[in-house]
Amino acid sequence: MLADAALAERVEVVGVIPRPLTTKEFAHSGLSELRVVESGLKPDDRVVVAGALRAVPGQAVNPQMQEAPPRSDAPSRSDAKAQ
Repeated sequence: MLADAALAERVEVVGVIPRPLTTKEFAHSGLSELRVVESGLKPDDRVVVAGALRAVPGQAVNPQMQEAPPRSDAPSRSDAKAQ
């Protein structure tokens, strides 16, 4: 497990897990910190999708907003107009 390897090297490991999974013993018990998510994303929430592994605490960042690509299972605009 990646977390175990990092902990063995004395690296700080922060886990993130939804509340329902904590009762099913999916949470790693040896993490440096465990953050429990109480609810899902809201329409105005922002999510880091690239570069998070290069982030260093205290380092300045230059976030760049991007539109999310359309879902592959969502109907296309031409399909929606035809209905």
